[in-house]
Amino acid sequence: MLEDFEEQTVATRDWSVAAQRELAGRVVRGELSLDAAAANNWLPVATIEQWIVEYVLYEEHWAGQEVPIDRSFWGQLDALSAATVLEHAHTGRKTCRVIIENDDGGGALWVEDGALVDAVFGELRGEPAAFALLSLEKGTFGIVFGPPAERRTITRGTIALLAEQRRRAARRAALLESLEPRDRVVVPQMNAQLHLLTLEQRELMLHFDGANTIDDALALTDLEPLEALEALHFLIEESYLVPGVSEVGRTGYSDLTSASNTLRMPEHFAEEKEAVPVSIPARPVRAGPSRLLIGGVIAIAVLGWLGLAAEELLGGETRDAVARAGDEAVETPPRAPERAVVATADAPAPCPEGMVLIDGGRFFMGSDSEHPAMSLATPVHKVELTSFCVDAHEVTVARYHRCSDVGECERPHRKSFWPRGGTPMKEWTRARELHAPLCNEGKPGREQHPVNCVTWQQADAFCRWEGKRLPTEAEWEYAARGNDGRVFPWGDARPTAEMTNACGRECARWREEVGLPELTPMFTRDDGYPGTAPVGRFPAGSTPTGVHDVIGNVFEWTSDRFYAYSFEDTTEPARDPRGPDQGERRIIRGGAFNSFLPQHTDPALRFPMHEEAYTHGIGFRCVSAPR
Repeated sequence: MLEDFEEQTVATRDWSVAAQRELAGRVVRGELSLDAAAANNWLPVATIEQWIVEYVLYEEHWAGQEVPIDRSFWGQLDALSAATVLEHAHTGRKTCRVIIENDDGGGALWVEDGALVDAVFGELRGEPAAFALLSLEKGTFGIVFGPPAERRTITRGTIALLAEQRRRAARRAALLESLEPRDRVVVPQMNAQLHLLTLEQRELMLHFDGANTIDDALALTDLEPLEALEALHFLIEESYLVPGVSEVGRTGYSDLTSASNTLRMPEHFAEEKEAVPVSIPARPVRAGPSRLLIGGVIAIAVLGWLGLAAEELLGGETRDAVARAGDEAVETPPRAPERAVVATADAPAPCPEGMVLIDGGRFFMGSDSEHPAMSLATPVHKVELTSFCVDAHEVTVARYHRCSDVGECERPHRKSFWPRGGTPMKEWTRARELHAPLCNEGKPGREQHPVNCVTWQQADAFCRWEGKRLPTEAEWEYAARGNDGRVFPWGDARPTAEMTNACGRECARWREEVGLPELTPMFTRDDGYPGTAPVGRFPAGSTPTGVHDVIGNVFEWTSDRFYAYSFEDTTEPARDPRGPDQGERRIIRGGAFNSFLPQHTDPALRFPMHEEAYTHGIGFRCVSAPR
């Protein structure tokens, strides 16, 4: 043993700086493994690791310069951990960016004068992103020297953060061991009291769709690894998640609420064998005796009139379409507008042309559904709103161009983008390519289709250019549902292919043609549009006030950032509620042309989407104050 030590000491002392860098460079470039380099040259692994750090971090030729990523600047995480790289950057008081990639995604750490100041990994930012990156054991890292980061999200000292990371690593290892075997399928309890869970626990629970394993859910979630493990451990310990197969099949639960399969990871639709009807409970009617009496008198008075007026209101084409629905739905006659506004010379219309007045009032916002896809929409709570005007139709491509053609709005994108999360880069890139033709910008003949593939900022800028704004969540839901407790915008009859542009036979056929996984569509009929439809093409699905396409066609941006509804009991309604002032995710509402779950048609459905996303399934409409 003493002889070995003496030989290693001599060998280390005899290596010139040039020879050290040459050997370190071979390891960094992948020409030689770390263990082989140590064994072949009688060198301790720790010595070669130090040489690698000097080779990558302390090259004076690159110090202080912004250089492109090159293979010569990359190393393997199994040869040099991310924590070790950060430790040496801190010791050397370096300003650089450390890029880390593996099969689950990529991220970066920003170091300024040796201090870690920012980190990003998927949708995580700041310390959660740093902990996620520092916990990676496989993949590659690269270093780029350059100017400091523009953002500052990390204030904790680097050494303290590294110490916390070691504690978290030990806790993570213990939790992973307690969750064995991780390849088992677990499913949510349908009668679970979801309102008792934290937001993180509820979001994680939605990843279990009846066929996902523990490892599947951990790969799909955007939560920081330890946060996800803590939430998962609680859900299993408290029997919110149990071993077995879902009672409602893979359609019953979707990835990150019912919208994410079509927006964030459209290539990961669940493969379904059979469509299973899911009943949506009717919302309680909250009406006093006087309201019921008046309603009954009005119903008797207009019963005969409805039969005579149906043909004129529906039109022959729509009437025939409703008749073709057959056994898919119970045909319901159209309802007269809840409020008709007549403009006179002395009293101009309260809303600009193309907008509908929504009288202020109270309604019950949210859902009492126990389905996990609706967990972010619970509990039901009372809201009071002032009157507002809302666009009768979603903003079209042609209307948006009036702003972009004069240089006031950015052009819509021609390719979808959504947060990659845990999706492998190849699958994510392929999905974007397959869905690019569904963006309406630059496509002849789609001028009257809703504009899509726009970010929240683009939607907000357009509404402001028109002297309007994006609706709040409460305004959007009130315009869609009214204050009479109806289940859908058009009433209580379940949706059909004649009421909304959602995923029907045409959707399944398109997915088969482009090579996406098979799914069971919402309708067995063909609604005629594998993508978006011209606005107003489904009048049978409009609201009594004349607001069209609130369900289907495209999801719609709202002004509110994401927040969880409160479970505190209160008798006083929230007045004109708005979301928080901070946060990068905005709420989208309304379902889209590729929505295939019944829950997509519930006006209470909420889905948080990063405001910089622009997808084929998201558009918008505007609101304004009455004149």
